[in-house]
Amino acid sequence: MALEETIISEPQKPTKRPDFLNVICILSFIGSGWAAIQGVVSMVSSSTPEEVAEQMDEQMSQMPDDAGFLTSFVEGSADMAIAAAENAVPMGVATIVVSLASLLGVYYMFKLQKKGFGIYALANLIGIAVPIIFLGAGTVVLLTVGVTSLFTFLFIGMYAANLKHMS
Repeated sequence: MALEETIISEPQKPTKRPDFLNVICILSFIGSGWAAIQGVVSMVSSSTPEEVAEQMDEQMSQMPDDAGFLTSFVEGSADMAIAAAENAVPMGVATIVVSLASLLGVYYMFKLQKKGFGIYALANLIGIAVPIIFLGAGTVVLLTVGVTSLFTFLFIGMYAANLKHMS
């Protein structure tokens, strides 16, 4: 009778997700989920370009003649609102697709998989381009995209700092 050796391995401890990564993943789940819902809402409840133009003309008529920069800002807003109404469905679809891709990336990072970072970063960079593609590169659009981009780059940076915890 031969003695057989059995190899006893120590049970592996599950990798603990850092608390900070946990927090940014939860915030990203909420943000991306909300963006997907907003994409659906914008597709379903958008005004016609004519209605938007009429509303903006009414607002412009109430402005004083010497409003200066404010007048040009409102005119830019009007152009953006009309373009948004004209492109509500394609923008809504793009927003939904980008949001779902972002959610997928966050899910992978939540599971500590590095491939999620690439998906998340690419989806969010495309998300920055969507309004510019559909609404043009007017001042109001670029200001809006600029502000949102700050948060996008902040989150991409925070995820990049946590890549060391992912495999």
